[in-house]
Formats: sequence, C-alpha cells, structure tokens
Amino acid sequence: MLSIVFFAAALVVCQANSIEYYSYSPSVGGGSGTSFSSSGEGSITGIKVWAHSYYYVSGIQLRYGTRWGKVLGRISTIEHRMDLFEGEAFIQVSGKYGSYINQLFFVTNRGRFLMAGRSSQTAFNFYPKHPESELRLLSGRDNGYALTSLGAHWGTVSMLSIVIFAAALVVCLANSTEYYSYSPSVGGGSGTSFSSSGEGSITGIKVWVHSYSHISGIQLRYGTRWGKVLGRISTTEHRMDLYEGEAFIQNEMYVDVCMLILQVSGQYYLYNYIYQLIFVTNRGRFLMAGHSQQFTFNFYGKHPEAELRLLSGRTNGYGITSLGAHWGTVSDAYNSSGEGSITGIKVWAHYYSYVSGIQLRYGTRWGRVIGRIGSTEQRMDLFEGEAFIQVQMCLYYVFLNQYILFIHSIVLTVIFYHYKNEMYVDVCMLILQVSGQYQSHGYIYQLIFVTNRGRFLMAGHSQQTAFNFYAKHPEAELRLLSGRTNGYALTSLGAHWGIVSDAYKSVTAATTTYALSST
Repeated sequence: MLSIVFFAAALVVCQANSIEYYSYSPSVGGGSGTSFSSSGEGSITGIKVWAHSYYYVSGIQLRYGTRWGKVLGRISTIEHRMDLFEGEAFIQVSGKYGSYINQLFFVTNRGRFLMAGRSSQTAFNFYPKHPESELRLLSGRDNGYALTSLGAHWGTVSMLSIVIFAAALVVCLANSTEYYSYSPSVGGGSGTSFSSSGEGSITGIKVWVHSYSHISGIQLRYGTRWGKVLGRISTTEHRMDLYEGEAFIQNEMYVDVCMLILQVSGQYYLYNYIYQLIFVTNRGRFLMAGHSQQFTFNFYGKHPEAELRLLSGRTNGYGITSLGAHWGTVSDAYNSSGEGSITGIKVWAHYYSYVSGIQLRYGTRWGRVIGRIGSTEQRMDLFEGEAFIQVQMCLYYVFLNQYILFIHSIVLTVIFYHYKNEMYVDVCMLILQVSGQYQSHGYIYQLIFVTNRGRFLMAGHSQQTAFNFYAKHPEAELRLLSGRTNGYALTSLGAHWGIVSDAYKSVTAATTTYALSST
C-alpha cells in the first residue's frame, strides 16, 4: 500500500489551488423546460438514474458523502443505481441525445460505468480538462417528462479521503467469504436454468449472438479449462482472453496510472458501413461516436504493453466502409521519427447513421482526415501517458476507395473479410462489471463485460432496458454466471462476485446451488 500513500501525499501537494482544475462541459439537448443544478458537500459517492421504458432519461440523483441530493428531473419506471467505492469518482459522462437525453454513461476512475436509457440519435462525450479533476455537479433542463439538456462541471475535492482510503486498504481481506455478492438476474426467465462453475479465476470468455438480435450463449474459462456452454452456440462469436491477473469487474474495470488507447470496439452492418466506434484508453475513459446497429466487433492488442499505433480500412466518399487497427509500442527509435504516441482523436458521424471520418493526432500534429468530415464531431484529447487500448465498431463490406495511414515511412494495409471479437488483458486484470440490455419478458439483447483495466467485451445489439451488475466489494471479481435459456437464446442472466482464495474455493458448490435457487 506504500505506493497509494505516496500517491495520496502527492495529490495533497497538488491542491494548493483547486480552482484551476475547474472546467465545464457545455450542455447538449433541446433545452426546453425548467433549469436544474445539483449541489452538495464533498465527493460524489453514489448516483441514481431513472429512464422511461425504451426511451428517454427522466431523472438523476447524486449522493454527496452520505446524503442524497434532490432529484434532477423526475422519478420514472426504471431505476439504475451505482454506489462508488471509497476513492472512486466519475471522470466521464457520455451518452446520446436529440430533443431529450436518450442515454447516459457515467464512467469512474476505476473503469466501471453506469449505463441508462437507450442508444438513439447523436452521441456526446464529456471529460474534465485536467487529469486530477472529477465530476462535481450536473446542470441542465427538464420539461416535467424527461431531461431535455445536460451539462457537467468538473473540479477537485480535498485529498483527505484518499489518505483514509489508503489506510483502510491495509486492513482488508480478513475473510475472503465476506466478499461474496450476487447480482440478481434480469430478463424474461423462460426455459432451463444454468450456472457456470470452475476452479480459480476466470481467464477467458466467449459470447455468441444471433444475427441482429439476442445473446444465445456464454462460455467461461477457469484457469486453463473452458467450462460448458451456457445456452447455445450460434452465428457470431465474441471472445476475450484475459492477461495474467486480469478479471472482470462490471462487469467493471480498474485502470493503470498511465493512459493509452488499448481497445477499439463498435458496430457495423455486413454489406454497408461502420455505424459506431468506441475508442477505449488504459485509464478507462472512452470516446463514442455513431449509432448502435447490427454486428459488434472488438479490437485489442495481443500484448499488454501495446497501444493503438494506426488505423487502416476503406471509404466510399460518404462513410467508412471497413476498418482495421494496428497495435504496438513506442520505442526510442520510433520516437526519433517525430511521430510518437497518439495524443488525440476526432471522429465524425452523419446524423443517426454512419461514421464518416477519423483524424488522429501524433504528438502535437494532427494527421489527415480519413474518410470525410460529417455533421457531428466527437473529440478526445488524451492526458499525458494515456493511450488507446481498444477499438470497437460496426461495419458493412462495400470496398471502394481504400485509405491507409502512413507511419514511420511504412505503409500498412489490411482488409478484413471476417471480424473476430477477442480481448487480451493486461497483468492484474479482472472482470469487475457486467452490463447490457434486455427485454423484461423476452431475451438478453446485449452484454458488456468490463475488466479492471478498463477494457471490455461487447456483444449483441442495443435494445430496450439497460442493466448494470457490480460487485458490492472493491476487491471482488466475477466468479460465476447463472440464468436461464430456452434453447434459442438467453432469457435471463445473473452474476456472482467474490475473490479467489483457498477459502473461497471450498464454498464454490454451495454458491452455485444458491445461485440456481435465487434465479
């Protein structure tokens, strides 16, 4: 814990003048109705978000310290709640909007996020201007039915709580069984029950999806052995192999001190365009552009040290029709070329539809626009040491004009005729979060498994009601899944959390029985 104490002490020194860390992300949305603003003392420690079934976000409530503030907007049918761990804070707010706020993501400095609402219309991404800042308050408007606009205010809080957090961590883990928790299943729940089981930590996952629709099957690997398929194998497979020490936390994620682009994910249509792109950094932040549609893909580097180096693909002059990602490290020899790491990105999308263009900044220089500038621009400036570690998207196979990025006098061209979703995870990566979307009387439509490095595996299609599963304890990771399947697709899913120790292994069977009876 010594490094945490040093980190806390360093942060105290940085607080000579906290005002300099204030920044404001201007509001997005139609803006009709009555204005609102949150207020409270200390750090934000929890959040509740309400959404109408299948549609808009209607209300938000923040907890400062131990006290919940007033509801911003109104309470409606579906509530999503996230309680932050000590020392955890929100560092990003993203979502989709039109006349109303349609969808919201609140992302923490541990890589976890809360998702609410439904993917529709124009994307937005709010970040603080300073790496030390966190979300301090929200402001916007609502018309009595739903939120019509939203803005975010960023700043710093006293560092005393971080010192207390460092001391508290030293006395943790007295008894591993106390960290067990269960996220009750969501979904219609018809068909036959299932449950995963295995020895040791989860080291890999596969998720199968029917074209354009439901999650059909899941398979977990414990140690070196793959378990049975939960549900059934179908047309599209998504796979993620974890690095040593990595685990799923949200389906939640913990992130390194330095930030790099380590993942690119998104959605595409088989014979047309890239519909959505998500660029994920090693600090858990992401840039989202475009509209959720059709097939999902996930790009990751094969090595934990690698970051995004360049993109290649094709464009037809209107939108991007294919995309590939190249991963590597920045060496001294490589830096001598004047290129360096990626430090910023811009992504353009046409309203409600395709991704039209991408532009990367290497060092201080922006490269040329790949594709074309569209109606909606999303921009992300990386903090020092931050890099992209994942790229996610959706695409269509119409190859017309090819585009290439020229890096270090080397031309790299890749044409992908088949996309395999697979994730490699860094040392000390765990699955800490599971999120997705489901229909209350139908199927599981989308799944997102998030690791403690901020990387995630996404499968399925954004549809209907969102859910977010987290462990109740910061040390816990995903241990097993349970739910039901009707032979065609998954109809319900629940998650069980704990830590891997000799004591925990001895209660695996009892835990599995409990999971089945609870589902």
